Amino acid sequence: MATPTITELHETWSRRDYATSRVGRFAVDRLADGMPVTPGALAAATGLSIPEVTALIEGARQMGIEVEDGAVVGGALTLRPTRHRFRVRGHDLYAWCGFDALFLPIMLGERVEVASTCPVSGAEIRLTVEADGTVSAATPPGAVVAIAGEEVTSCCSVSGPTSAICTQMPFFASREAGERWQADHPGVAIVDLDDARSVARAYVRPEVRLEGSFLTLPGRRLWVEQAGDGPAVVLVHAGIADRRMWDDQVAALSDRYRVVRYDHPGYGRSDPATEPYSYVEELDAVLDHAGVDRAAVVGCSMGGRVAVDYALARPDRVTALVPVAAGVSGYVGDSTPCWADLEAAIDGDDGERIAAAATRMWAPLRTDPDVDARVHQLIADNVAGIATMGTMWLDQPPAWGRLADIRTPTLVVVGDRDQPEFVRIAEQLAKEVDGAHLEVLPDVDHNVPVRAGRAFTALLARFLDGLPL
Repeated sequence: MATPTITELHETWSRRDYATSRVGRFAVDRLADGMPVTPGALAAATGLSIPEVTALIEGARQMGIEVEDGAVVGGALTLRPTRHRFRVRGHDLYAWCGFDALFLPIMLGERVEVASTCPVSGAEIRLTVEADGTVSAATPPGAVVAIAGEEVTSCCSVSGPTSAICTQMPFFASREAGERWQADHPGVAIVDLDDARSVARAYVRPEVRLEGSFLTLPGRRLWVEQAGDGPAVVLVHAGIADRRMWDDQVAALSDRYRVVRYDHPGYGRSDPATEPYSYVEELDAVLDHAGVDRAAVVGCSMGGRVAVDYALARPDRVTALVPVAAGVSGYVGDSTPCWADLEAAIDGDDGERIAAAATRMWAPLRTDPDVDARVHQLIADNVAGIATMGTMWLDQPPAWGRLADIRTPTLVVVGDRDQPEFVRIAEQLAKEVDGAHLEVLPDVDHNVPVRAGRAFTALLARFLDGLPL
């Protein structure tokens, strides 16, 4: 088994759902009060019947959850002693493994004190872990933790403090001690505590704290949001959505990147433009407003057009480029019946017809009820922006024919079920931009960041994590 990278650990643990499930969160919160999770308490919290809860607990027991007298006493956090002591809310409790002791504070939203021992040296390890997963104090200061990768977790169907997963994720007093142990434990990475925090946050996916404010520009006012800290990434939305299309990516990236997103004029919370403007200069203003000098620019559809033009006009401010189902200025596509339907709906000033035509054209797939509803709601909420898309733009030098001038690291993404012209554009971008990599996502239409969900987010994170931003 190969040693997993940090990016691979993010992907592995973001696919596991105990830390994000309603039952899991309730159980951990109840255990943190020093109390077992009884069938009655779980029924009251979930609305399930006692027989349903009893069956749920029995199924969990078979998967490794600790149960005594019909009540849960351990699930990552446990009332039973282990080598990982975990003090929270005045209770002396225990964690199943070292990694659990790092993600549980994020689940609980509380500071905890952790004490463990190094399995190699026997040295005591003490940590203070904050509610956001940051280790604010560590003794010894070089302590590290082991985290299992996909090849280990996929082979283990049972959890618990003595399971094959948990026994392979202890703390160590030093990296040297961890690497000595690692020689006999393939498929496990020895991770410093800062990187372990980012993996823990990928697993728990805590609510992101966004800071938002209006940016006033001539003839319009834009809503701008940012979250996180680290190298900057700016997300530019499509013409059939608003900034919310990037919710999944903001949640996944903001633990290690400074993520900026905004609403185009007439979309989301931004005012319609009352005079012509340059979207390149607008993105300049957004970055200045956020206090960002240089950023990786990720844009979808109309936002991809903005991203490509910005990379050509402001190469000194772009650290990486990710055009997603992108349009490109200067490209002349074929007229289709869908375009004619949309134009007729816009001419008739009929919001419902605009939404229906935009959905037929750019969001025809039905993949998952929740995803479908989100895609359609974004379209319905932004019919005013769709109806006026591009009407107030100042002319930009066309990018089509100049794509080879782009010199920044580039990832091109498109869905295989998108309109054919967007697939052609993606292929041309990948062909002309030196070193560009093309990813065609299966069974995905135009709204890639929402429709592709975790697959696109993992792809984007892997690309960004591999760059010297």
